[in-house]
Amino acid sequence: MEQIRTMPNSDSTFHPDQIDEPILLCGTPRSGSWMLAWALAASLDAAQPIEAFNDSMASEVQHTAMERGLFEYTSGLRAEVPSGKRLLAKVHFDDLRKFILRSNGVQWMSHDDLLFKAASAIRTFGPTTKVVHLMRRDTLRQGVSLWRARLTGEWELYVDAAQSRTSFDPPIALALQDRQTVFAICDDLLGQDEFWRSVLCEMPHVFVMHYECLLSDWSRSILGLQKWLDLPDVAVVPFTVQQSDSWSDTVVEALREPWKQRYVARQHTRSARPLESHQ
Repeated sequence: MEQIRTMPNSDSTFHPDQIDEPILLCGTPRSGSWMLAWALAASLDAAQPIEAFNDSMASEVQHTAMERGLFEYTSGLRAEVPSGKRLLAKVHFDDLRKFILRSNGVQWMSHDDLLFKAASAIRTFGPTTKVVHLMRRDTLRQGVSLWRARLTGEWELYVDAAQSRTSFDPPIALALQDRQTVFAICDDLLGQDEFWRSVLCEMPHVFVMHYECLLSDWSRSILGLQKWLDLPDVAVVPFTVQQSDSWSDTVVEALREPWKQRYVARQHTRSARPLESHQ
């Protein structure tokens, strides 16, 4: 079962021009957010998904608004949503962090200040905003997937091109440096999940969905999400497929035990990992 939270709204900072019931997908890299975004867009009631706070993918209107501040930026997003549609946006931690630092004219910010400003940024979309927090239970497999994507440049594998992925077969016996790189990626992913939990804990409408549930029961997961978002019950199929193969499975299994030991040690030494909040 996915976790759903709806609380009475107590936020009095709602901007009067905000979109009615925007949909935000908050998650981490390789959590299936792009696959889910396009599935929701296909439900007809939502516009084409955008990557909020991502400077490199912003339109000219969005980029100009970014330079003017948070409310101007969210208004810029609204302006590009077709009439009768709902704003549908992905929000990744790194994009939001960079936006906050840039808009405040600093290169570093304390963890608590970053959390406060991130929560404020999400709230500017309005009290009716519905947030989907997308996570993965298997952080090690997520980390291996992200490591591979960075090395190959393949971030999505489309259904009609499933047989055309780049050949990738480094030695199974990973060098120590490679193992430490994968573990560092996993540590960062855990830190990002902790960040999102802290940011979203007081948001009025949050739906927590796990990537593994999407894979194991796609139709049921999408149907439940459509109902919660008040979207039409439209059958949709994923336009991307899971980028798994025997190589990835072998690497994950080879690293499983040392990762468990590292994770247990990590839990003993700190209950929450302070995130780097500088560019």
